[in-house]
Parts: sequence; C-alpha cells; structure tokens
Amino acid sequence: MSSKELHELESQDDLVKSKPRNWLKQSTILILGVTALIISPLPIPLPISFHTDVRLAKPDFSFLHYSKQCPGLQFIGTDEFRDRRTKLGELLSGEDRSGWGAYISEPSPNTLYYTNLTTSNWYLSERPWLVAITPSISRGSHLSILTPSFEKSRSQRLPFALSPDDFAQVSWVTWEEAENPYEILLGHLEELKERDGVSIEDAWKIHVEENVRQFVAEGVKEAAGDKVEVGLASLVVREQRMRKTENELKIQRCAGKITLEAIRSVRKLLKLGMTEMDGDRLIRSALTAAGLTELDSIVLFGENAALPHASAGDERTLKRGDFALFDVGGELGGYYSDYTRTVLPDPTPKCHKSSDDWPNARAEKIWATVNNAQKAALAALVDANSTGPVLASSIDKAARDLIGDAGYAKYFTHRVGHGIGLQVHEHPYLNSGNPQELQVGETFSNEPGIYIEKNVDPEGVGIGVRLEDMVLKTTDGWELLSGEPLARSPWSP
Repeated sequence: MSSKELHELESQDDLVKSKPRNWLKQSTILILGVTALIISPLPIPLPISFHTDVRLAKPDFSFLHYSKQCPGLQFIGTDEFRDRRTKLGELLSGEDRSGWGAYISEPSPNTLYYTNLTTSNWYLSERPWLVAITPSISRGSHLSILTPSFEKSRSQRLPFALSPDDFAQVSWVTWEEAENPYEILLGHLEELKERDGVSIEDAWKIHVEENVRQFVAEGVKEAAGDKVEVGLASLVVREQRMRKTENELKIQRCAGKITLEAIRSVRKLLKLGMTEMDGDRLIRSALTAAGLTELDSIVLFGENAALPHASAGDERTLKRGDFALFDVGGELGGYYSDYTRTVLPDPTPKCHKSSDDWPNARAEKIWATVNNAQKAALAALVDANSTGPVLASSIDKAARDLIGDAGYAKYFTHRVGHGIGLQVHEHPYLNSGNPQELQVGETFSNEPGIYIEKNVDPEGVGIGVRLEDMVLKTTDGWELLSGEPLARSPWSP
C-alpha cells in the first residue's frame, strides 16, 4: 500500500470517527425504511405529477342541478296529456271533422306521449295489450285499453296521466285466452264510431303507430278485413309529437342547458394521463348531479374519436395534442338531451404556450370546418325568400357541401341530425334523402363530423371531430335550445 493510499484510508477513517452520530442516524433511517417496505400492508405513495395525476378529489357538481339552473321548471301534467289526446282526436276526424279514425299503440314512447305509460310499466308479451284513441263528439277524444281479462285490475292500477274524471271515462276492453283479441277490439271501435253518429258504411282508418310489433299489426289488419283501412299512422298524426308545445320546450331547454354546462365543467378537469373511462366517470357524475337519468355517454380520445359510436376504454389515455370527444345526454321529465363537444384540456406551462396553440394545423382546420358546417346547417333553416318550405334534406346538404368543399367529403359518414324529444332519436331525420318539410316546433340535433380513421389516414395518426347542438325550428329560422352559442373553440365549448 502506498503512502498516498494509506493517507486516503486514514482520512476516510477520521471522517467516520468525526461524525459517528450522523452515520448511525442515516443507517437507522435506512433500516427502518427497508423494514417498512417489507412489512407495511399499505402501498407507498408515488410522486404525484400535477399535470398528469388523475387521483383527484371528487368534484362537486351540485350547482348543475336543474332546480338551480332552471328554477320553477314544471314537468308535463295531466291537463297537457288530455290536450294531446284531444288534438289527436281532431286529427283523426280530418280537417272538416267529418271523418273518423282510430289510433292504436303498444307500450312505447307514443303511449308515453298520450297516457304516460311505456314498456317500463307494461312488459310486451305474446298477449296484446293495446291503447286505442278515437275521436269523441262529447269529449274530443276517447281512450280505450285492450287488455287480457285476467289483467284488467292490474291495468287499472297503472300510472295513467288521467284525472279522476278522465279515468272514469276509459273503456276497458277485455278478452279471454280462447278469444281473438283483435276481433274484440274491432267490434268495440265500430260501436264507438256509431255512437259518434258516423255511419258504419263510411270509410275509416286505423292508424297503427310505428312501434307496434308486426304480428299485432297483422292481427288488427286481418280482423279489419276489407271494410277498414289499416296502415302506418299518417305523417299528420306523427307530426303532432314532433312539434313541441311550450311546456315541452321549457323542459328541453333546461335539459340542453345542464348537459352543455356539464361538458364545460368536465373539460376544465381534463388532465393528461387520464383514461377515457376516467372522463366517462366524470361526465356521468356531472350529468347525475344535474338531475338527468337514463344517461348515455361516448368519451373518446385521440384517434378513437374517428369511430363515431365507439365506447370508452381503460387503456387509451389523454396525451398531449389529443382531442377529447364527449357525446352525452340524459333524460329530464321524460325528454332527452344530446350534445357533443370535441375539446382540448386547459393549456399548462409544460403543455402549451397559450390557448391559441393548436395541436397542429390540420387539427385546427378540421375542427373549424365542422364548426362552420354547423353554422351552414343553421343558415339553411332560414327560408330567405319565404317562397317555399325548408326540407330536412336541405339541412344535411348545406353541412355536407361545406365539408366537401374543404376536402373532407368522404369523412362525413352519417346524417347531419335527428329529431329528439321523448326519444334520443326520433322523427324528423335530417338526411340527404328525406324530402320531409320541417315544421315550426320540431326539435332536432345539428351534428356534422369528420372522421379519419388511423388505417386510412394519410398521416397515419387518425383524428375525429364532431360538434352537436339541439335546435328548435322557429317561424323565423332556428333557436339553440341550450340558450348558449355554438362552441367557439376546443377550449370554449
């Protein structure tokens, strides 16, 4: 050993001797730390990144509740249900009130509209249980219920939207197991027709609503024979439900408002590193706090947003430059909401210089193109010359032409909109093949999109953008039901 090495060894020994307590303290800490790792039943917390950790405290979304956002909101009462049946009676009588017809429905959204009953109240089985509404000279309309005889008492206990007087006027038409229920129903309808003073020889029609099962419709048609026309409910009849009353619109406006506010609130909570399921849980928590039920949610990040109706997963996380697509809604007082926003999380010092810093130029162009397509669809709702009707097909064409002019025609793969009310998807359907004239009071979605799947993307990335708002057709053009403007940017939805 050299003198130099000996000197270095002695120096190290002196250093140890000079700080025995520090050495002992450090050794003790090390031993205790290792022991804790071995015997502790609890996980040792890992360092938390402010911008990526998603283990956040549960947000308080109580401010979204409809009682706070829409004070004084009233749901549909028995008087409006009666008015609906009376209006249907008028439609079945024709413009000059000289005709006569019957409307037949199984439990469905249409029976919800007229009587407050759906399949949640009566399960569809092989035994027909039908609602029939007919004109009535004395009361405007008459309600009949076709029910198996042994189910009459149960039927009378259902939550019909009827006043005591209305309930007392209902005809309970029963049939035994060995009888033909459709023949019994036809006999009852003919009696009502004669009671209204309409000759039995006069032609009349049975309007079968669109949700009635085929074997039921065929049974009615066979029982009617050649003496009665049986067919799908006429457009005039179906339009009654499409055209919303002011009470319905108040509910729809509130549902739209709280849904859009929920999306905006959740966008502020987006963090890099969270999964699609994290986002889904957040938005469902917000919608539930708002008082919505029957929730529907699509939450997709990055290239997954190019799949219009895909489902959220636990594997895809939100990364820098990813769009986050939220297509969500729920039911309020029987009426559904449906909104979509494609957003970006708030910029951070590590992620973006400013909110004007888009992921890339293509992402900015695609988002702006979809936004402008929404505006084009709204503009098409205004009949500038007041010389003709506004067609459902023309709204789709306006949005599709704009997207096509931007070079993305083949990536707009669905219709521009659908009616919305007691169902998320109902008439009218806004597609290029529908010549239906849109009527004042109809409500529908306006939801253009561009979807470039990864496997066909020239850039090999994949990108999807959809924006959706609920719209009311008005005399002068349109109204956004949420009371809020279209999205301004991915940071201002």
